[in-house]
Amino acid sequence: MSRQQVAVEPTTAREERERVMDAFRRWGYLQADIDPLGDLKPEAMPELELTGAEAAAARKIYCGSIGVEFMHIPDGARRRWVQERMESRATEVDRGQILERLVRAEIFEQVLQTRYLGTKRYSLEGEAAGMRLGYAVGAKETIARMRPHLLNSNANAAVLSAAETSLGDTEYVASCRERINGTRQWLMDQLAKKGWQVVPSQTNFVMIDMTRDVRPVIESFRDRNIEVGRRFPSMSNFLRVTIGTQPEMEKFLVAFREIAATGSSKAA
Repeated sequence: MSRQQVAVEPTTAREERERVMDAFRRWGYLQADIDPLGDLKPEAMPELELTGAEAAAARKIYCGSIGVEFMHIPDGARRRWVQERMESRATEVDRGQILERLVRAEIFEQVLQTRYLGTKRYSLEGEAAGMRLGYAVGAKETIARMRPHLLNSNANAAVLSAAETSLGDTEYVASCRERINGTRQWLMDQLAKKGWQVVPSQTNFVMIDMTRDVRPVIESFRDRNIEVGRRFPSMSNFLRVTIGTQPEMEKFLVAFREIAATGSSKAA
């Protein structure tokens, strides 16, 4: 083997690796595993029908649980920035620092909640509301008929993963269920004492029959910095109230009695 051959082979190997990586940088996101429900199938791409160790490594990077489309970006520096972060080894997570910041943020939230009870604000809880996950419970036959109408965009992988993890914490789920059930029953008992009709509920909210359109009632609560549920056209006389903490529901009940006592849209 000549020196020239020795010099050429490494270069050829690098070029081959770069060719394979380039294909996955461009099209790998089309075969990324980003749909936990399994409805979004990977697209067939002739450019990605590659074998060998280089292809396996590239597929692991660009066809995993993260899909990234970036090769169309005209700025070369920005493309390289994305590429380097996808292809470099992830740094070890400083779990202690993350925990410390989460604790600080949670304490700050508790201070705001105590001082501004019921006031609408930007918060960690508000961010979590953006990760809301809806679900349906029913017979297998009913769910099977509903599934074709499922939208792939109604929840992302982070939400589904968080939901599965949360449900796996059976102790926390049980404590939440106990708290919600207890507070909900307390509220329903207080309303029943005054003769208010409440739709039987096993959820984290109740529907109260206001015997009149709830739009002015909702506005009256809003004037008191208390947010209640929206008006439902099919149940226009019912006020939707989400079950919060005991102090929150006590504050709601005080405002409810004031508004109800007036018999009008606004309390004096």
